[in-house]
Amino acid sequence: MASTLARMERDGLVERVPDPHDRRRSLVHLTPRAARSKTSSSRPHRRATPRPPPASPPPSWRRSSPRRPR
Repeated sequence: MASTLARMERDGLVERVPDPHDRRRSLVHLTPRAARSKTSSSRPHRRATPRPPPASPPPSWRRSSPRRPR
């Protein structure tokens, strides 16, 4: 995560600001450039991302007795 944020900061997409309440943390904010990039690229990405397969039914939905052979 740290290396990803460092690259994004280098590319001008995020800005790190020291947390005023906790000196161990940094707050990360999107820059205006990142906000423009996000809105222009998020919709095509959503369409290109396949949906996950439907979840299996829970065990309680299964038959309690096995099927009889035909």
